[in-house]
Amino acid sequence: AAELAHQRHRDQLFAAMCNLDLLSVLNEAQLKKLANLSAVATYTTGERLVKQGEPGDSLFIIIKGAVSVYVRSADGRSVYANELKVGDFFGEMSLLRSVCQRAHPGPHHFRAVRHCSGAAPGGH
Repeated sequence: AAELAHQRHRDQLFAAMCNLDLLSVLNEAQLKKLANLSAVATYTTGERLVKQGEPGDSLFIIIKGAVSVYVRSADGRSVYANELKVGDFFGEMSLLRSVCQRAHPGPHHFRAVRHCSGAAPGGH
């Protein structure tokens, strides 16, 4: 049962990756390999995925649920900015910076997000 769930998550991630223009240079076999090597993580409501201003090295692709984005205002308050849904992604700029600093990106740089309704990347 656990293996079936694991494969279902990989299939969801592969489907999401196929729809990302960012990854359109990869063929189907490359996308399948990337999906199989990527981390799939489940986050709970209110859990912070990333924090504004901190360096990152991952691209997050939402395969289930939603992510609320908060940014830190000039006066230090956490301000709601957006909601990302299934198929949306974030972290691409930190991934690109990380890739530029290394010869090759590793599969650990791709993460799928599940069950994340209310999670808050950004300055929350």
